[in-house]
Amino acid sequence: ILGDTITDAMKFCRQIDLRFLWVDQLCIPQRPGSVDPEIHHMASIYSGATCTLVALSGTTFADPLSGVRPGTRHPESQHQAIVDGLRLMICYPSLFTEIESSVWFSRGWTFQEAAFSKRVFFFTTSQTFFLCRETMYCEESVWEVPDGDSMAAWANTKTIEAERIKDLIILHTSNESYPEGGYYRSVEEYTKRTLGYPQDILNAWAAVIQWMEEDKKRGSTCSFGLPLDQFGFGLGWQPLHGHNPDPVNQRAGFPSWSWSSFQGPVEWCLEVPYSTRTSGGGRESFWGRPGIVQETDIDITLRERYDRYLSPVRISQSPFAPQNPILEFKTSAAHITVARKPDGRTGLPTFDITETDGYSIGSLQCDPGWRDKQPDRLEFIVFATAKLTDPQPPQYSGYPAGCGTSRYNAKMSGRLFSDQYSYEVAVSRWQDLCSKERFVLDLMCISRGSDGLARRVQVCHGISLDQWLTLEPREVFVRLG
Repeated sequence: ILGDTITDAMKFCRQIDLRFLWVDQLCIPQRPGSVDPEIHHMASIYSGATCTLVALSGTTFADPLSGVRPGTRHPESQHQAIVDGLRLMICYPSLFTEIESSVWFSRGWTFQEAAFSKRVFFFTTSQTFFLCRETMYCEESVWEVPDGDSMAAWANTKTIEAERIKDLIILHTSNESYPEGGYYRSVEEYTKRTLGYPQDILNAWAAVIQWMEEDKKRGSTCSFGLPLDQFGFGLGWQPLHGHNPDPVNQRAGFPSWSWSSFQGPVEWCLEVPYSTRTSGGGRESFWGRPGIVQETDIDITLRERYDRYLSPVRISQSPFAPQNPILEFKTSAAHITVARKPDGRTGLPTFDITETDGYSIGSLQCDPGWRDKQPDRLEFIVFATAKLTDPQPPQYSGYPAGCGTSRYNAKMSGRLFSDQYSYEVAVSRWQDLCSKERFVLDLMCISRGSDGLARRVQVCHGISLDQWLTLEPREVFVRLG
């Protein structure tokens, strides 16, 4: 039995003179753990289709495609009222309202449908919407976009939530300041969705991976959902604020270093303060192209200066295999004191990381039960490095130069001084910062099994190189699984 959704879709295709219909349920084996070859071509399938049909009001394949057959719509009554002689009527819900409240929007598998389809028909209990990359049409004309230039307003709905949904439907592929932002922002939204089979986390993401690998301008091979040309940045994911990184939430069968191993929403620090921004806009990647030893300019600088590996450098005797869950690299490591009790400032289990003199250098969010079973000092490794750009200079409000946007930005960032002495002190500090290279490191707390294999616990960002050196780090070879 096909179910009403599929039979109605077949009927609709005949009505608009389309000969072929792709149905995921029929074309892809619906078995836990099965990996059909078609899964890795979903970007081509959706982008190549004439249109995509979405049963927005349905919850199962047995529900009808609303509006295709008589009696399959049950819209809410439109209340009317006469005000000052003018008859007013309540509109049917907008497309965004319908999407927000739908089961379709909560499913992990449907992310790629929205991202890659050229044209979409959304079937709801009140009306049918047609949406493409240029405009939108529906049966109730009040919601229609009159021309492509009005797309930003999206049916006159300018709420933050509407903009968020627009961003989901149109997959953003770039960010001027942070090239990583487009891809990882999409991952953040995707991990908020649910999957019938948790092990499908990468199967349901396969279309985006295909897009990443085939993009002619910025294409990159992916390893467990992390693009290799942004690998150092990608390793820095964290559970979304408010979600406990409990070991119970780990997804079996996926390496601990990948976001795909966590059962829950994740996030990246996409907006980096100016003082920790690199000239390239993000963290250096240590992976590079497949080979024996991969080093960035920062890796070479630090190794030559300190005569040892401080930042991660891949060392392997064989070319990189994207599906190998074990990373092998040299880096620096140190055992650091981590508080026994959470600080309680964020409402989450967050523990202070301190130097030998008790000075806090950061914090670690981890499961309290896991922390209770560990020693006072935990092992941390460097997994990414960044060279800081020079900060913006301070300004003195007594000078006529520096006005408008420049003056406003200086004031908002605390760089505008009305006192001459304070200004001169700030200039001296600024000159000192600009006179030397400054580096920051991203650290990963790891635990080691009896087999010697390291596993990711959690990460912390923005530790200065000077702070790291006071901990007397040692050069280590790491096998991270």
